Amino acid sequence: MKSFRSLLSRRNKRSNFVAPVILILVACGLVWSSAFAHAIDGAAGFPAAPDGVVIQKPLASDQLTFISDFAGRSSRDAVKDGKYRKLIHTVVPDALYHYHRDLPLPDVLETVLTNAPLPVDIRDGRYAMVSSEMERGGGGLGFLWTDMHDGIALG
Repeated sequence: MKSFRSLLSRRNKRSNFVAPVILILVACGLVWSSAFAHAIDGAAGFPAAPDGVVIQKPLASDQLTFISDFAGRSSRDAVKDGKYRKLIHTVVPDALYHYHRDLPLPDVLETVLTNAPLPVDIRDGRYAMVSSEMERGGGGLGFLWTDMHDGIALG
């Protein structure tokens, strides 16, 4: 049977070999990842970040003045108005959204705004926020923010 001292000496030889190998592998990995990061940063083909927000089709500000009539009233009243409903369908993308069943996103926003309405908030005579609060039973939240001066809406 081998002595305990001889076993320790073998383990020391192995650990003397393994530690530098691990250190070399870690160093190589750091150098490689740093070089890869520099290659990605300098690579052409990545689009430059836009200078500002790009709004595709702003609405005419004279078409949005009717929203100020809803100030302080319920968002339910706003959604029931035909002009505002048309605004929702113009601004919100026509994408399918699963809200208990698959529905177009503008229809879901109408539903959410009428189920748990909050008062329409108009700030500085320019910014309109039509929103809802959380329904009892876990319904959805929704909003439609409109800049009546620049013709921009987000919802």
